[in-house]
Amino acid sequence: NGVLKGARIAQLQFRLPGIVDKVCVRNGSEVRQGDIVAVLNTESLELELERSRHSLQKAQLDLYDALIGFGYGRDTLNVPSEILGVAKIRSGYAMALNSYNVALLNYNSAKLVAPIGGVVANLSINPYEYTSGPVCSIIDNSSFKVEFPVLEAELPYLNKGHNVVVRPFADMGKSYSGTITEVNPFVDSKGQVKVVAKVIGTDNYLMEGMNVKIIIRSKGDEVLVVPKSAVVMRDGYDVLFVYDGIKNEARWRYVDILHSNSTHHVVRGSELKGGTLKEGEAVIVNGNLNLADGSPVVL
Repeated sequence: NGVLKGARIAQLQFRLPGIVDKVCVRNGSEVRQGDIVAVLNTESLELELERSRHSLQKAQLDLYDALIGFGYGRDTLNVPSEILGVAKIRSGYAMALNSYNVALLNYNSAKLVAPIGGVVANLSINPYEYTSGPVCSIIDNSSFKVEFPVLEAELPYLNKGHNVVVRPFADMGKSYSGTITEVNPFVDSKGQVKVVAKVIGTDNYLMEGMNVKIIIRSKGDEVLVVPKSAVVMRDGYDVLFVYDGIKNEARWRYVDILHSNSTHHVVRGSELKGGTLKEGEAVIVNGNLNLADGSPVVL
């Protein structure tokens, strides 16, 4: 079992606190990179930008006067860099330019723009409200990653690049393919290792934080596989019943279970009891709880 996480998540917040003027999205809205999410009231920002522009213009005039005092004209291309730097400081031009750039940045930051495409989540603002904290999250739902633990003993059965199947508990009928991208080389105190897989081909059903079941597919070499329901206990031993189509009877076979997953067993004939299995035999997979060797059966 694991939990889905967006492959990319952007947490959005205005650079400066202020009064919200406009909200352009809702929770669940699809946005593209560059779309406007929300806008702050810009009256005070416009005044500050205009004030800094005037200060910059005045400082520019003072810069020209300083250059004339050094024996140069308004063309700064011919002024040595050392003299130009001193003139900018003495005239206040450098500080005024910095103030103007900050005011321009603050003004432009009043528009909150989506840095990535995806779906809006956790929207926490409304028009005319004061905001100073997180505004919303944008989750790139084109792909997800899922983190899940595996037991230390299960590590030989998986590697980076292994295929997995992901099924949401909310609808186990849906399944999505994925690939293991990370295997953390660390065993925790519970004897588990964290594994991360990338889920691809989503259909907008999957969501951030959704609980899912992960099935790791590993190829076996020349093994016999039966559904778990085919194996029952007799006198403390595992047996399965095969169908004798000539006599219409059930024949039991003692088996050893080599591996299991959530639905199937890998089996072989029991070494202790001398059981034998042949590929292609018809195995009885249900209605077998009360069978005995030689029981007549009807398919």
